[in-house]
Amino acid sequence: MGSTPLPIRIYNPALLKKDDLIRGFVARQGTLERLLDDLRREPEETTPQHHLIVGQRGFGKTMLLRRLGFAVEDDPVLGPHWMPLVFPEEQYNVGSLGDFWLNCADALSDALDRGGNKDLVEKVDRNVALVQRSTEDRTDRALEILIEAAQEIGKRFLLLVDNIDLVLDRLKPDDQWAFRRTISEQKSLHFVGASSRVLESLYEYNQPFYEFFQIIELKGLDEDETVQTLQRLAAESGDTRAQDLVASQRARIRSLHVLTGGNPRTLLLLYRLLSQGPEGDVQHDLESLLDEYTPLYKARFEDLPAQLQQVVDAMAIHWDPITAGMLAERLTHMSVNLVSAQLKRLEDFGVVEKTPWYGEKKAAFQLSERLFNIWYLMRSSRRVRQRLVWLIRFLETWFDQAEIEAQARRLLVRVPTAQQERFADLAFAFAQLTDNERVRRGLETQAVRALVECGLFKGADLTGASQEVLNKGERMARMRELKAVFLAKGKVALADNAEAVWSFFARMPWSFGKRITLLESFFSDDLDQQQASPEMVTEVMTKVSEINRRRNVSTKTLPEVGCLHSLLESGEIEGLLDLDGVLAAAETHNLQALPYHAVSMAIPIATNGSDDAVSEQTLQNALERLDREPDQRAAVLCAKGDLKAGNGDVEGALKLYRSATERTPDFLDAWRNIGTLAEDCGDWEVAERAWRKTLELAPDDWTATRGLGLLLGCTAVGRPIESIEYLVRALQLDPEDGICRGRLALSYLSAGRWLDAEAACRRGLELHSEDAGWRVLLALSLVRSEDESRRIEADGLLTLGIAALREQLASANTREEIEPLMALMSVGWIGKGMLLDLDSARWQESVTAFLNAREFDVVDDSIFAGTIAKVADAMEDSGSLDEALALSARAHKLIPDSADARFVYAACLALSDNWGDARRVVEPALEGDKQDQALTFFRSAIKSGHLNDAIQLMERTDASERMRPLYCALLAIREGKVEYLRRFAPEVAGVAEEIMKKLTSAGTGSNDDMKAQG
Repeated sequence: MGSTPLPIRIYNPALLKKDDLIRGFVARQGTLERLLDDLRREPEETTPQHHLIVGQRGFGKTMLLRRLGFAVEDDPVLGPHWMPLVFPEEQYNVGSLGDFWLNCADALSDALDRGGNKDLVEKVDRNVALVQRSTEDRTDRALEILIEAAQEIGKRFLLLVDNIDLVLDRLKPDDQWAFRRTISEQKSLHFVGASSRVLESLYEYNQPFYEFFQIIELKGLDEDETVQTLQRLAAESGDTRAQDLVASQRARIRSLHVLTGGNPRTLLLLYRLLSQGPEGDVQHDLESLLDEYTPLYKARFEDLPAQLQQVVDAMAIHWDPITAGMLAERLTHMSVNLVSAQLKRLEDFGVVEKTPWYGEKKAAFQLSERLFNIWYLMRSSRRVRQRLVWLIRFLETWFDQAEIEAQARRLLVRVPTAQQERFADLAFAFAQLTDNERVRRGLETQAVRALVECGLFKGADLTGASQEVLNKGERMARMRELKAVFLAKGKVALADNAEAVWSFFARMPWSFGKRITLLESFFSDDLDQQQASPEMVTEVMTKVSEINRRRNVSTKTLPEVGCLHSLLESGEIEGLLDLDGVLAAAETHNLQALPYHAVSMAIPIATNGSDDAVSEQTLQNALERLDREPDQRAAVLCAKGDLKAGNGDVEGALKLYRSATERTPDFLDAWRNIGTLAEDCGDWEVAERAWRKTLELAPDDWTATRGLGLLLGCTAVGRPIESIEYLVRALQLDPEDGICRGRLALSYLSAGRWLDAEAACRRGLELHSEDAGWRVLLALSLVRSEDESRRIEADGLLTLGIAALREQLASANTREEIEPLMALMSVGWIGKGMLLDLDSARWQESVTAFLNAREFDVVDDSIFAGTIAKVADAMEDSGSLDEALALSARAHKLIPDSADARFVYAACLALSDNWGDARRVVEPALEGDKQDQALTFFRSAIKSGHLNDAIQLMERTDASERMRPLYCALLAIREGKVEYLRRFAPEVAGVAEEIMKKLTSAGTGSNDDMKAQG
């Protein structure tokens, strides 16, 4: 048994290494031994008896010659006396006998080189070169090279010449006679030739080779030889499965023998089918095999004379055994005697064989190689479906039902691009064999599609096909024809947009009748004389392009939706609720959830009454039909959940979706629906769990990827950095998703990734050039740039963007319209504030911009804290106190719960000699522990002469305990001595001393002044 896989060279055994060829030589062992015995018995002093091997192509002639050469080399008796010379299979360079002898010298040089005799190789090559340049005595001088070499090495040459008929046909009669004389007289030359056809010169007494060769005729292997050959192939290949099959399933081997006609090459090719088992694609491999055999069979057929071709054609079409008389009835121009004579010639050539005949004492004939008959039928007959059923029945005997089902499923998912009629015949045949109803319908659909696409449906022989199949074919053919008419007429009105408009309407989820009616009436009869206005085309295409874009995204992200659109457009299904067709398509495309999506898409049509053929009753019937399929129970629950959701019953819908996940935990659509519905309701935790479960089941699911990205990036959840990964992946699937890209830009901005934010915004503005929001977001990504030109660009974008958003807000009416505009206005004012913040002289405008942002939407705390700090700094300057007071009052009004805003506003009031209002504003802020923020107010209290009032305020509100270090610092300031802090615990005193320094820094007066004020 071979320890390594057995290399196989079907047509070029010369490419095999010696060991591999010997291992692969599994047939013709008896013929090999016969040739070796003839050589062993041949006396050295006599002229050899030359051999001619005759057999059809593929019968092993080339392999036999090569194996004979290796056997002679390795034989202890023959090896010392014989040197095999091996030639290419075809010697196209032969034009004369001298050319042939030069080829022999070349083969000799190769043999000597393999044996390491370099000196003699050089001598032979020099002599050959001299002969090739000579035109005189070329034949004799070439022959002398061989004779001299044989004498020098003391060996006789075994000339192993393949396709000798090609060589002899190229020789003139004189050269043929000279060739015969030479090999008859030269004891050092033994000729073993091979030919795929019987040479007429062998049987005509006046020809050079009449009764000259010992003929060895290679016949097809018999059944026992077939078994032995397969056993050796399996053993050498180490294929235990094939060994077991050969040993246990003789019926299969018998079928294989019948199919191959005993042809070893064909047997070798079909061995692949035998060895691969149900895992292989037998149908595909058989078609590939027939394609591979086409050059061989075509050449074999075309080599026959015209009358023999006519006889073979009639026999191949008939398929079954046929008598000479029956053939004569078909070939009316030939008599029975002439047909009999032609059959005898074909039998001699091995093309036909006699076979038993029932009822009369007559001989019947059939093509000897059944695979050739199949090849001929599949190429030459359009009405072969019934005959191909026989082929499938043969496969049925070859494989058990499980294996047949496996082959049927492989055929089901095939997408033929050529030989579609042939594919249709095979699909129909397999449909008759499968026990699976969905696979049967799917195969019938595949067959109908193939016939429609190649334009042969209307003329096809569909005898016995069901009405369902016929209706489906009519629909598909009608849609194909209508599309051609639509596009032809559409070129006038829609130009290059005709295809998109067709796709838009043909894929509408309506019944077939409604779509056909609309498509047929889309253009008036005199369209060719009309021109649609550019405005009309633009309006139509704006809507069509956007919907088609969404469909394309759905096709990429939800394959079920894309598949349903294609089924509708092709006419493969009558409508969304054609569940038998949908279930078959689900099997074909491996989309288990396809029926659910069909029902889900039909729900809004059924409930709004827009299509009489898709009513609520038909929807209920469809759900009942789907519920009878055990693997579709979760789909039914999901569809019922969609109905609940459409009626506003969110809890009821979620309950049904959860039931679907309990029945089928990996039912993707149920988790997807939970995520969508929970997010719409603002239940972020449930939505996130559902999205993550969806992505666990389908890592590339666009809906869940997008949903999770938007959810994490929204203000309510506030995890923008986490959202970036999901938003980027979602945009890879739908680059034109403006909402997704906008959220990504905001997430980049939150993460401080300004360049990424800029790139996202520029792409968004490129796709939506009139969108004010993209101008604002792009500006926000540019404001931190150190490049002055980029900041100028940002300012211009913000000015235009804010103005445009203000106009849009003025005309917005609904919450859904207003909220996103408010958020964008807030972002725009933040950008303005950031730009103005770069110029310290424009602090009032900067603060105003940030407060404007707060007025439109919630502003990030860090931005608001910076705004309050600017006001606090400004109020120390008496020249800016009025502006600070106004801005702090606005800040306090916008954010009344902000302690920062209260402290700064109260400080401004104190500096403005309005202690009473200052005290009322600041008291609520003193209830918390905001010691650091409070310093601004208490420094203003000291500066305005209200130190004692401030101390009393702390004592009255118990802030003296909550902010004890600050309280102690105020007492020490009133005393005018830092040593006063020694009265307090060191932990408090140390902090109080630091606070005291901050409160008495420049601009607050000296300690003595403070004491005096106290």
